[in-house]
Amino acid sequence: MLVGCGGSSGGRDVGVWADGAAPDSGVSDGATDSGWDASVAKDAGGDGAVDAAPDGPCLGTCDATSYNACTCGAADPCGWAGNGVCDDACRQWLPQSHFDDLADCDRDQDSLYDSEELRLAQQFEPFLWLSASEEGFRAARLPHFAVEPRPGGGGGLSIFYAMSYFADYGDPDLGGLTSHLGDSEFVVVEISGGGPWHLDRVFLSAHYRSLSDSSAWVDAQQMQTVADATGVEHPVVYVSEWKHANYKDLQDCDNGAFFADHCEELDLVRLGI
Repeated sequence: MLVGCGGSSGGRDVGVWADGAAPDSGVSDGATDSGWDASVAKDAGGDGAVDAAPDGPCLGTCDATSYNACTCGAADPCGWAGNGVCDDACRQWLPQSHFDDLADCDRDQDSLYDSEELRLAQQFEPFLWLSASEEGFRAARLPHFAVEPRPGGGGGLSIFYAMSYFADYGDPDLGGLTSHLGDSEFVVVEISGGGPWHLDRVFLSAHYRSLSDSSAWVDAQQMQTVADATGVEHPVVYVSEWKHANYKDLQDCDNGAFFADHCEELDLVRLGI
């Protein structure tokens, strides 16, 4: 499935508990309650009458659809798992002990939260070296991605990046001969580790399964990388002018497709998923 899902809170309120462990009910003094203490006056309505304890689990916060340490607990006291609403915010509240909501937060059913797929796809998203002739419309694209466990188990993941250029503009030396609409070049990034994830190898499509196929797997040690504004390292891909084949460096590009491809280090841009 070529889709990613951000960490939507599913319409619930976040942060209603004083310290993320128990509610600060009644007196709002910053101290958290272990339960409903009838000895402490609680007059939410301001009518002088002491309020009764809220009904339901988690002191009524299930009905308020609020994320806190109780509603997000591993026992799923509110019964939110599998109810059609992705409660991914609970993973932020209780990273080690939240209830399992994969039924609602894993649309492609690969045992990975959609928000985690998006995070990893952005973490390892390629940067592209484009040539002078790729400026503007020739570099126009609408990228997609998909993340899935690697075959054979072992805990590794494959991230597929569909570059989705609007067109292949043909051979620049022949005035655009062989041009066509749509360009399906792609990059596959394989990662492993989990804590933290690290790059293993990259597949670079270059005229994949054509007579001039120059596609190749490249080990992580051979890939150039660049740090983004947050310091995260991304693989660098050289893109051949007009044809959009992918290579690990200038030499491979200029030798690609029977020496027909050409790359330049003019404009380094993020893929843009």
